[in-house]
Amino acid sequence: LVDENSPNGTELGLVIASDPDAGQSITFAIIAGNTDNAFHIDENSGSLTVSNSLALDFEATESYELIVEVEDNGIGNLTDEATITIQINDVNETPEMEDQYFQVEQFTAEGTIIGTVIADDPDNGQILTYVITSGNIQNAFEIDAYTGDIIVSESAALDPDINPIFLLQVKVQDNGLGNLFDEATVVISI
Repeated sequence: LVDENSPNGTELGLVIASDPDAGQSITFAIIAGNTDNAFHIDENSGSLTVSNSLALDFEATESYELIVEVEDNGIGNLTDEATITIQINDVNETPEMEDQYFQVEQFTAEGTIIGTVIADDPDNGQILTYVITSGNIQNAFEIDAYTGDIIVSESAALDPDINPIFLLQVKVQDNGLGNLFDEATVVISI
């Protein structure tokens, strides 16, 4: 078992092999199942480590079935193979949100949706919630916590002579372990 996104060099354990012939040395090799070179095996010790952290993505691959071959150095170089199963542990990842831009007409009616803030979470099944953290002069806008809809809440505040541009700081938070979040600026011009 290894956490997704574990850094390169993370040790997973030792593949154990023996040879009944005294004095023989053995070497290890991964011969199949190592998609994107996710893992490395030390040919002498059998130590299995992470070699491509980016390949360890639970949402793409939940487990690996590595075929490991062991070979002796005797006459004929005899071999044996074993399947090593590595489960990837799903770890909560930070949602992502980019800066966004919307435009609204002066004195647009209260309750009007002017746009939807878009965010994404690499984890399947996460519920994202949104909140405006700053920049909401005169409480001109509100955000639907679950849809990300930006809604006019104070029509009188939409006066380009007073506030031609609003720079709302919006925070999106997931419901996974640690409640990870991202923030972005939502520019609204009147």
